[in-house]
Amino acid sequence: MIIFFSGDIHGRISEMYNKVLELEKNLGIKCDWLLNTGSFGIYPDPALASYAAKKHNETKEFAELYLSGKAVPRPTIFVGGSHEDYRWLNIKASKGEMELVPGLNWLVNGYSTMLVDNEDKLKVLGLGKVYSPTAYSGEPVKDKKVNKRLSRYTRADVERACSQGPVDLVLMHQSAHGEVFGSKVSDSQGISKVLYATRAKFAVHGSYNYSKEYTIKATKTPALSLATIEVVPYEYHSGRFARIV
Repeated sequence: MIIFFSGDIHGRISEMYNKVLELEKNLGIKCDWLLNTGSFGIYPDPALASYAAKKHNETKEFAELYLSGKAVPRPTIFVGGSHEDYRWLNIKASKGEMELVPGLNWLVNGYSTMLVDNEDKLKVLGLGKVYSPTAYSGEPVKDKKVNKRLSRYTRADVERACSQGPVDLVLMHQSAHGEVFGSKVSDSQGISKVLYATRAKFAVHGSYNYSKEYTIKATKTPALSLATIEVVPYEYHSGRFARIV
């Protein structure tokens, strides 16, 4: 099974898929699934996007794709980042409509899905969004911006993820507490618990605009950190991930 991983894209959807198609051409392979680490830029109504998203022009491409009804070039799964319209996404989830456009699927926090081909099965668990101590502790969040509050994962998300049983891959937006990415240090609580409880074979995330393959110290989990718009090809076969070079 050929899996391409992509880092946060901040609404630059066409740029990401162009990179996927170019990689396929150069490597002589076809991507079975594209898995994205969040900040996809899910704004069906650009007028409702955050100021930051509008400032960085992250709001238009999904709206155009959604209104056109066209399918994405490759089957795609993403977890939520800090730049999505969660009010709209939650309405879609309440209706069981996680395929937002043909081929583009939102993996809701704490849930898993199974990817299958003729030879392999790959169980993927999602834990997107960003860490906030108040949201995680269950304290009332005073932020008046509803969508910003909804972009933070909770202890309930973590507990749901821990209950999913063994998984092959955890697709995350942020990394475990204490991990270092250049000048940034992750303060995200609960992620180590998820990796430990699910005995994850591999973890992939974005968030820090930093590329490296490393091992998460607390759980000894092999991990991949992806920079913004970066696309990296892997093969998954017989329970193992191998980078394609």
